Amino acid sequence: MKILLPALALALSLVLPLRAASLPAVTAQNEKLKAIRLSLDFNNATLEEAVMFLRVESKRLDPAHQQFNFIISPQATAAAKPVTVTLNKVVYEQALQTVCELAGVKYVVEANDIRILAPSETAPDAFSGLPAVQPGDKAAAETLHKLAAITIDRVNFQKLDVAAAIQFLSAKSRELDPEHAGINFVLGPIADDGKVRRQLSLTLDHIPLGDLIREIEAQTGLHASINDNIVTFRQ
Repeated sequence: MKILLPALALALSLVLPLRAASLPAVTAQNEKLKAIRLSLDFNNATLEEAVMFLRVESKRLDPAHQQFNFIISPQATAAAKPVTVTLNKVVYEQALQTVCELAGVKYVVEANDIRILAPSETAPDAFSGLPAVQPGDKAAAETLHKLAAITIDRVNFQKLDVAAAIQFLSAKSRELDPEHAGINFVLGPIADDGKVRRQLSLTLDHIPLGDLIREIEAQTGLHASINDNIVTFRQ
């Protein structure tokens, strides 16, 4: 019989329920996609313009006024074609499918987001961006729990430098932590070799810190590691 170390058991107890909990969240997202109807008229719109319209309309038309979070990968932005289409009172899901088809991209519905990807891309695992916790590291496991527990109401990064984004994470974690201790976020050295994309563009509502770390990793190419109350982004 294998016996889990206490800290590893704690880490698994934090992550595995999140994985199970994501299934009904994805189901709820899909149900909302089918419940809303909208009209649109795009003439040579960029992918970002079309997605911005869809995001705003999702909030306006939702009885609870909760908008969809859209995440557009840099590859999708580069590959997308202009969109010209007129649709009248169609199901939101059909509108999204049509926009993506015309733009030459694809989408994946996740628990908290709708991710827009280039055709050749694969959606990241829902938990691949969460920093790894070493077996036996109880303090790191507790930090992982805090990353899952702290949720930021709104993130709006428009071509924001990654250093400023990481400062934002530190400040928000202190503000939203009930004990106001927060989590330390550190940016390691970045080589000037073009492998890291320094600018971030994200507009998200109600995003847990752990999920936001994943999006920063995906957009920049950096990798996060976790220790006792500190998350370090490295190349």
